[in-house]
Order: sequence, then C-alpha cells, then structure tokens
Amino acid sequence: MIEVHTLRSVGLATRESTPQAKPYQVTPAALGGVMPGIDLDKALQLATALEDEEIIRKLLLRK
Repeated sequence: MIEVHTLRSVGLATRESTPQAKPYQVTPAALGGVMPGIDLDKALQLATALEDEEIIRKLLLRK
C-alpha cells in the first residue's frame, strides 16, 4: 500500500516541473445602454418584455 506522504511528494514534484500558465485576461466591452423604463434588478421582467416584443414583431410580419 502506498503511503500518503509518498503520494504527496510525487504530486508536489510534478507540480514544480509543469510550466506556469499565463493569467487569463478578459477585455471589457461596452454592451450599450439600458432600455428606458426597465429596472435591471428585475431581470425576469426584462426578459419577458423582450420576448413579448419579439413575438409581436413576428406576428406583424405574418400579416
């Protein structure tokens, strides 16, 4: 049976031999303004309003 100390030593040895990864960076992008009359604290209300607008748009295209 392998001892925990041996496994830990092997794990630490392989960790030291791996190259360092570059830190992950995200470049922020402006996503535009908020629609007037929509409170972002109520995300479900926003989603419902957007979905309703899209349904109306698609119904008007069918006529």
